[in-house]
This record gives sequence, C-alpha cells and structure tokens, in this order.
Amino acid sequence: MPPSNRLDRWISPSVLFLCGLAVMPAYLFQRLLIPKLILLAVFIAMGVISGRRMRPLGNLLFFAAVMFFNLLTPSGRVVFSVGPLDVTEEALKGGALKALSFTGLYHISTFAVHPRIRFPGRLGYLLSRTFAYFHLLLQSRGFRPRKPLESLDAMLLALDGSAGREAPADPAQTTAGGLAITLGLLFLSWGLGIATWTGLWMPRF
Repeated sequence: MPPSNRLDRWISPSVLFLCGLAVMPAYLFQRLLIPKLILLAVFIAMGVISGRRMRPLGNLLFFAAVMFFNLLTPSGRVVFSVGPLDVTEEALKGGALKALSFTGLYHISTFAVHPRIRFPGRLGYLLSRTFAYFHLLLQSRGFRPRKPLESLDAMLLALDGSAGREAPADPAQTTAGGLAITLGLLFLSWGLGIATWTGLWMPRF
C-alpha cells in the first residue's frame, strides 16, 4: 500500500501545483550550490510528507551521470586528472548545478503534481488528466531501460483506469497551516534567490 499523502489534509492540489510552478524559476536560476542544496532538501522533505516514493539510488545514479558528461567538456582551472581526463573547477561546479537542477525539478514534481488537480473547461480537463497520468507514472516501477517503448506502453495501459479511480470529485481545501507551508516555501525559494543575486549571501558557493 502506498504511503498516505499528508499534504492533502492542509493544501488543495491546485494550490500546491501553483506553488510548485512559482518556486521553479527561483530554483532554476539559483547559481550557488549551498542554497540549491538547501532547497533540494526541502523539496525532498515535501515529497516525503506527500507520501511519494523516494528512490535514493536512482537519484544518485542520475546525478553521477550528469556530472560525468559535464566533465567531458573541461573549462577553467584543472583540479585533478584521471588518466587522460582533466577535471576542472568550472566543469565540476557546472555539472553539480545541472545535476541539482534536474534532480530538484523531479522532486518538485513529486509533491506538486497530484492526480486530483482540477482546471476549468475542456482544456483544463485534458490538462488535469495529463497531470494525473504523469503523477501515476512517477510512482510506477515498471520502466525497463532495455525496452523503453514497450515498458512505457505497458505502464500506460496498466494506468488507463487508475487516474480516474484516484480522482475524487471534491478536492481538499487549503487550511491556514497549508497556506503557511506554501508561503514559507515561496519565501524561502525566492528569498535565497534574491540574497544570492544581490550579493547578500556571503559564501560564493
């Protein structure tokens, strides 16, 4: 049985989705490692609270892959060498920032994308269904790298009726505590962004 979504008690899916969209720019344009790591930790915590499955090994493998490919284009001061590969300071920092950006976007989606998101109109209905399937795909473990198209097709067929079953007609309402959580996440994301962009954040990494 999947873990329960405790955020459902406090925050409506639409508010949580809009909050996720609002923090994305602040996170993506964050160019320092420590603030980005702080935000990533908060996003992971939000995902855990929302009951999403966390995959530490998958995240680490993805992080390592992004870092490795970024090191293949060296730039700046050489820190050390591994055989013919020169590992440079700029490539290390750039790779870490890219890996954190992609990992953070994934974890934002784990708490912000919900099968009960509701948008008005026909287009809104189609968007709601798309996000419902995307949410379920994030939780699925049926993907096989050796047969990506076949496994993705099988996953979509298996989820064909699941999105409807997980979409109650009456979404939760946002409580005062839920509003405080979303506003706190917004202030933290944009506060760290403004602090680094204006030079108020003293560490330069």
